[in-house]
Amino acid sequence: MEAEYRATIQIFRYRRPTTKERRTYYIRIGQEIADLDDSIPDPALEGNQNEYTRLIHKLDQHFLPRENKDYARFKLGNLVQQDDELMATYYARIREIAKKCSYTDENDAIRDHLIKTMHNNAIRVKAIRNNWTLQEILEEAAITEQGQLQAKEIKQPKSEIC
Repeated sequence: MEAEYRATIQIFRYRRPTTKERRTYYIRIGQEIADLDDSIPDPALEGNQNEYTRLIHKLDQHFLPRENKDYARFKLGNLVQQDDELMATYYARIREIAKKCSYTDENDAIRDHLIKTMHNNAIRVKAIRNNWTLQEILEEAAITEQGQLQAKEIKQPKSEIC
């Protein structure tokens, strides 16, 4: 039922549904959702919320996962760069978890985590010495990694290149 709810709700999430669409939704979700509506406590109505908005809010609270910033911060704290993982890939993994951490300055928290856990010690030293921003660290890492890949290709015997 959760998967069906998630799929159906996307229709209504980004635009105001017509009366016909709302009725169709109520018919499609059926008795199970009606029972949930009866059993889940009503949220406080804010302003001019109608019954449809109230129901969607109630179902969101029931079905959608709650984000736990403490657990997200724990996961982020234990995240390390994998061997041969490019900095851009590692950054994307960090960013995904950091979104759930509720940091006041997400970029600064990611920067600190990168400095602490990156494999490239030369970039770490430069970042600390020059007080680089997250963007500067990522740019330097991209340049360095590209140069390392090109140097590795140049070093290969000719028979492997062609």
